[in-house]
Amino acid sequence: MNQIRNRRARQSGVAAVELALILPILVFIIVITAYFGRLFWHYTVAMKAASDTAVLLATAPRSEIGVAKADLGEVDIVKFARSIAQEEISELNRGDNARPPVDIACDGYPCRGTSVPAQIGVLITLKVIDPVFAGYTGDFLEDGGITLHAEAKVQYVGN
Repeated sequence: MNQIRNRRARQSGVAAVELALILPILVFIIVITAYFGRLFWHYTVAMKAASDTAVLLATAPRSEIGVAKADLGEVDIVKFARSIAQEEISELNRGDNARPPVDIACDGYPCRGTSVPAQIGVLITLKVIDPVFAGYTGDFLEDGGITLHAEAKVQYVGN
């Protein structure tokens, strides 16, 4: 009977040692999973916004996208589409307060309305900064964050 008690007494600390060895690995796996899940979420939202914007512009009538303004500035429908894309990605918490750029191109050039485009391209560039672990990841990542590029290209249907 004493041997059983001694054996239990010797093994009572084994569970604590195993927990101390395994717990940091489990916490690391959970943190990495949450971080990459956050990155995928940001990329998915940016890609959806780029796709929605490209489809909106690709289906715009010629009277809105193919007529140049007097000052050769951006066409109004392009400004409207950019504001929609920025609204869609505004809910993301990227770790800073800057508005990410939304670049819209008609045949690779800014949409000035001088001609009807054959292809519409939208590029959204997001920099995702981790506010919790920025102090630790700042040495490994450029400026403490990861840059995501979401690009959508759609043929203009008005041709």
